[in-house]
Amino acid sequence: MAEQTLNEVQSNSTDVQDDQTIVLSIKDLRKYFPVEGGFFIKRKIADVKAVDGVSFDLKKGETLGVVGESGCGKSTLAKAITFLDKPSSGEVWFDNEDLRTKTQKELRANAKDLTLVFQDPAAALDPRFTVMQSILEPLEIHNLVNQNEKYGIVRDLLIRVGLSPHHAYRYPHELSGGQQQRVGIARALTLQPKVIVLDEPVSALDVSVQASIINLLVKLQDELGFSYVFIAHDLSVVKKISHRLMVMYLGKVVEIGDSEGIYAKPLHPYTQALMSAVPVADPTIKKERIKLKGEVPTPINPPAGCRFCTRCRFVRQVCFLEEPELIQINTDHYVSCHFVKEIATGTHLPTEELADDDKEKIESKIEI
Repeated sequence: MAEQTLNEVQSNSTDVQDDQTIVLSIKDLRKYFPVEGGFFIKRKIADVKAVDGVSFDLKKGETLGVVGESGCGKSTLAKAITFLDKPSSGEVWFDNEDLRTKTQKELRANAKDLTLVFQDPAAALDPRFTVMQSILEPLEIHNLVNQNEKYGIVRDLLIRVGLSPHHAYRYPHELSGGQQQRVGIARALTLQPKVIVLDEPVSALDVSVQASIINLLVKLQDELGFSYVFIAHDLSVVKKISHRLMVMYLGKVVEIGDSEGIYAKPLHPYTQALMSAVPVADPTIKKERIKLKGEVPTPINPPAGCRFCTRCRFVRQVCFLEEPELIQINTDHYVSCHFVKEIATGTHLPTEELADDDKEKIESKIEI
């Protein structure tokens, strides 16, 4: 297979599906992890708020890209959606059914239609299993495999993901990283799911292999009509596959909407900073890099107001006191910022350009 770069991959972001059927609906989803303390008697002293009130809808045949810095809650969200890690609260509606009301047996059966592809393909594959055994395992768990059709199923899936049928008898250590990820995708396809959650599926691969995997995912979606939740930290990768984009910061959604629109004109200060770091292929185009100050606050004790207030270049005193709601900018574009309309029109000055007295008051809050 000829090597490709991400710039050569056919973008899927403008080819939005016509079907408006919602297959997955997430409402106010939260996942907290208890922090215990004490020398002799362990007791809960706080919570790590990994995912804190996330809501979105996913349509049939659509790809929702989820981006944000490491530690923002992306992978926790993936596990909570698929109930590999049960949410602390909130709703997960799949095919018009609330998964919270399902028993463990029913959730296992539901895994046929809602599945997860992991970040590290090598770790996701059992080293004791051949490729054939790994691909057939989901079918065997659900008692759906016909002994006489085993090889035919594996052969067809391997060909579909761009591998030779001869790979069926190899072990994971005999495959490259890209081949291992293709096996992981083939394994996810065995049960013909409706939604595939992909958690950093190409982050461990080099650029040329990334491009081939993205092309494969786009091709499979066109042919089979899957919906994807595509989680990544590389915005260049997400741009090539997503119809809509969701930006997370410290467990919260700060911006969500049409991917093409957000890439063209990001409105949340955090999204603007992320987009400014995306390389531009044309060396004649000069791009201003927005550098964020400080470190991401701990999710155990996040800021009381806006989660981003300690690093925002447009911060004001209200940002430390009140948490902003997601404000609708247009039909499918929401931003969580007190001053999003002013920032959009260029009428909101950066904190650095304020009068000295006002600037000192704000900086004193950041230091606290």
